[in-house]
Amino acid sequence: MDEELMAIQADLDSVLDRLAEYMSSDKLESVIEAHPSSRKDAARVALHYASTHHLICSIEISRIAKFGPSSNAASARLGVQTEGLPSEHVELLEALMAVVDSGGTSWPLEDEHLEALRDAVTAWADKECQFIGESAGLTLTPKREVDRRKRARTAAARDAYNLHNSDPRKYPVDEALFEEAGKRYGMSSRTVSRAYYSQNFHKPPASRERLKRAILSIMDKT
Repeated sequence: MDEELMAIQADLDSVLDRLAEYMSSDKLESVIEAHPSSRKDAARVALHYASTHHLICSIEISRIAKFGPSSNAASARLGVQTEGLPSEHVELLEALMAVVDSGGTSWPLEDEHLEALRDAVTAWADKECQFIGESAGLTLTPKREVDRRKRARTAAARDAYNLHNSDPRKYPVDEALFEEAGKRYGMSSRTVSRAYYSQNFHKPPASRERLKRAILSIMDKT
């Protein structure tokens, strides 16, 4: 290793150690109390910061992801009773929900989540099971009721919501707004309107709700 790279490594180690020490302290008021943090924890925060450019927010999300009620929420959101299930089954469920949560937080998956996903995919790739997850105890859901257009309807409703918020005078909440939002998805104004006024539409996912509370807390302090 040349001298320049050694110097960069020393600087990087120093920064991560300082960040880990700060994360472990109570200097930052938070919705979740501080916990001891390692250099590895700090590196994950630094990775998140690289895409968000808001270090306080990255630290806050790291605490929510690692010490928040995510594991309990995972089984509840899937409608699965985890009591009595094999540990591999529970770990895979938590890993799958961590993937879902990462869409709202951009938080890198924890090592245990990556391991659970890797084990499930490896077992399937090695032909040890019929489908991904079977090796961990997941079962297929026969004749499951599905709604293949649900995400598209939600996206159309969100487009209508964003259009209205961008210019309420130009885009009042009326049939013309829903017709405009539905064009991209081949949906009628009536379909978009029903999605828009659905009781579930304006309720954010649990991960985004936790993120929203954290960010609001941060904004109050900065």
